[in-house]
Amino acid sequence: MELLEIGNIGVGYELNLRGCKKLKWLHADNNKFDRLIFGESSGPEKLLSVSLNSNIFKEWPESLLDVSHSLITLNLANNLINYFPENGKLLMTLFPCLSQLDLAGNKLNRFEAS
Repeated sequence: MELLEIGNIGVGYELNLRGCKKLKWLHADNNKFDRLIFGESSGPEKLLSVSLNSNIFKEWPESLLDVSHSLITLNLANNLINYFPENGKLLMTLFPCLSQLDLAGNKLNRFEAS
């Protein structure tokens, strides 16, 4: 499976994608997810796009680091994220292919990307 489209279905809490090695596009907007699990060795090998718009994430999903090498677009808009990780500057270098990052509509107190 390369595309997983589970937007607007009202499910939530934990989105566990261990074993989805061929997944390239994840669209899970408008749900109630607050946790994301990929698994460093068992998750997607070349995930290109993640859209988790309008869920209930309260913090940056650390598991994104498991797929950071290939990610091109990341949409975390309209969640409840109120802080970017302390190592935010380092995180930006860990996503070498990232061309689009959407954090609009969150409650970020501070964001340093330079």
